[in-house]
Amino acid sequence: MGKIVLLSGIPASGKSTHGKWLETEMGCVYWDLEHETLEEAGTRAGLYLGTNADLGSLLAVAKRISKTIVIDWGFPPDVCLNTVRWLSENGVEIWWFDGDREAARISFLRRSPELEQALDIQMEKIVRFDTEIKDLFEDHQINSVTLGPKYLSHKKIYKTLFPEN
Repeated sequence: MGKIVLLSGIPASGKSTHGKWLETEMGCVYWDLEHETLEEAGTRAGLYLGTNADLGSLLAVAKRISKTIVIDWGFPPDVCLNTVRWLSENGVEIWWFDGDREAARISFLRRSPELEQALDIQMEKIVRFDTEIKDLFEDHQINSVTLGPKYLSHKKIYKTLFPEN
């Protein structure tokens, strides 16, 4: 069975960029749950999840393949912390990408200025649930973005996520 890793965190912290790198450079299966349904992700990855797939069916399929699966999901913490907790309790290794939040904001607005209001709403939720997020992710937190904005290298993040490699 391959490892299943969830990349979560603040907007523009590098989750998607790193997830795509893991797929192209390290041979992982990358599923962007912010931009594709589970069914679309499974189809793109060559895996059948079934119609109206849910996280349970995702885990069932993921546990049958030998590749590492990286799930990218910048979830809304006000409604999804229990889902992330459930994923963790069911064998998914969860990671929180964070760092300098103003730098991440600058990066986000450079690429999607029209989504500023959505960004502000998401960040308000993250600030409001900061204690719960930190408690859930414990030592699985990566400061991936710093002033500039500058990002940790893919190799440094990879070594943090996969220290055994």
